[in-house]
Amino acid sequence: MNSLEDVEKKLFLKHGDKVKLISRSKSTEKSEFVCNCGHTWVAVLSSVIKGNACPECRKQNMYQGMREKFAFAHEQIEQKIKDLGCELISGEYINAHSTLEVKCTCGAIYKTNWNTFNSGGRCSNCGREKANKSMRLTEEEAIQKVNSTGLVFVGFDGEYFDSRTKALAKCELGHITKQAINDFNSRPYCQVCNKQEKIKLISGSNSAYWQGGVTAISEYLKKQITPWKKDSMENCNHKCIITGKRFGAIHHLYSYNLILKDAFKEIDIPIKLFVSDYSGEELELLSKKVLEIHYRYPLGICLTKEIHSKFHSIYGSGNNTPEQWEEFKKSL
Repeated sequence: MNSLEDVEKKLFLKHGDKVKLISRSKSTEKSEFVCNCGHTWVAVLSSVIKGNACPECRKQNMYQGMREKFAFAHEQIEQKIKDLGCELISGEYINAHSTLEVKCTCGAIYKTNWNTFNSGGRCSNCGREKANKSMRLTEEEAIQKVNSTGLVFVGFDGEYFDSRTKALAKCELGHITKQAINDFNSRPYCQVCNKQEKIKLISGSNSAYWQGGVTAISEYLKKQITPWKKDSMENCNHKCIITGKRFGAIHHLYSYNLILKDAFKEIDIPIKLFVSDYSGEELELLSKKVLEIHYRYPLGICLTKEIHSKFHSIYGSGNNTPEQWEEFKKSL
């Protein structure tokens, strides 16, 4: 076993006057040491002689290195933010997700992190402005976008502002389509022609419901009675009048096919094969007449799908009357 003098000499050669031995134990047991920083600790004598110094100083040196590293990174981040026209107000940079308070080029102060900022994220004001700019086509660009669909630009629906402004466009048949400039990307076609093509697919002599052309015009005119449907729903408080639950159908007390028959009779227009066979004037006359006749009779009633189906399973679909409904209601 080395003498105390030899041990102290070895400690001095390794650590100078920074480490002193307080109490000595066997070489395999822990001895007590004191650092010139004032911290005491215990360790195996041989490990300290080999170079293991005060753990507190080692910890502080590590923290100091980290602080210097972060300070350097903070300075770099601050400069990069400044180079991009903004200003770092507060916040300590530890990593890319550290919260930073930044003054934007527009003057707004907001919280972000380096990840978001470096990816182009700025304050909410600038974000909205950026989104708006992407929608700000010039009038000439907007017109070109419409014309590129194959339709012919007719005019704007009011003053032009951006791509949310509605434009009117005409197809080869003269139909007018009105929609937002942006919508010409997803719907670059005539809305009237498209609707008529869809109706042709479910109408005509090959349809399972062929009735000499009635199916096509019937489907078209059903879409023209929206005011009557809204009034019917409001009259029923938007609930099934039997159960008080959510409704699934609006039932005609006076059958829709009878209303359609009356409309054609009063206007004296023949039933044609396709909706496209009618002139614009004829369609307008039929639409107005069908809506008018709807209001001659009671409003529709809101029913659940189950009750509505049950009624028609008993009385059939078509030629239905208010009297049938009263009879059916008593059986419920």
